[in-house]
Amino acid sequence: MNSNVMEKFNLKTDAGNLIPCEAIIPKEPTAIVIVTHGFGSCKESPTAQMMLKELPEAGFGAIAYDLPAHGTSGAENEELSLALCVKYMKTVEEYLISEYLFPRIYYFSSSFGAYTNLTYLSRESHTGDKSFLRSAAVNMPELFDRTANPADAELLEKQGYLTIEEGGPAPVKVPLRFFEELEQNNLFDVIPEPISSTPQFDGMEFMMVHGEKDMVIDPAKARLFAEKKSIPLEMLQNEDHTLSTNPETPLVVAKLARDFFTD
Repeated sequence: MNSNVMEKFNLKTDAGNLIPCEAIIPKEPTAIVIVTHGFGSCKESPTAQMMLKELPEAGFGAIAYDLPAHGTSGAENEELSLALCVKYMKTVEEYLISEYLFPRIYYFSSSFGAYTNLTYLSRESHTGDKSFLRSAAVNMPELFDRTANPADAELLEKQGYLTIEEGGPAPVKVPLRFFEELEQNNLFDVIPEPISSTPQFDGMEFMMVHGEKDMVIDPAKARLFAEKKSIPLEMLQNEDHTLSTNPETPLVVAKLARDFFTD
């Protein structure tokens, strides 16, 4: 695959888990950006599709994919786990390494996708050296506190999963194991301070962009994370978690990402 035409294809993990993908890779791209959506979303989301358009126009390749238990292209049948989300990102990166000659790889990740990206980078060897974190779910475990709602906790204990509707293409089935994985993976503890202080993150560049009126991921938590980890943060006024309150903001975010990847 090496064109400016959208390609749709499936990858599989070494265990056979399905990863539906969409990609546009120009000839001799400056770099190839792995685009990861948020919880309840999919590769067809407005943000992912925007980046599949904007990045190739700036000379970058872009590949978006569905996380397990997400989308409507087959990955929704896979069981959600943080470990499998990490495996999906690893598989996509390995595909790029095998398909292209010495590719430069970057990451563009939204919300839970950003949480997944940071987890992936902390756990796995990786080629990518720039990561743009959009509305990053830096406090993801707090959002999935299974003790917060007694009725949900009882149902989770009884049937082993909860079904969560996030306004995406389909509800997401969330097993008990996923809650347990999040409890054991607090990014404030996992990610070093500063982020570049360990070999795993040495030489990497990060940027965060967040809405000052984000009602999902507390802007104060985003500021604290960015400060503690020494990550540049662009706080957008009058914007919520979607970063689309103002119709012009999505393209503002795309430009911030392009500039970050270009520098």
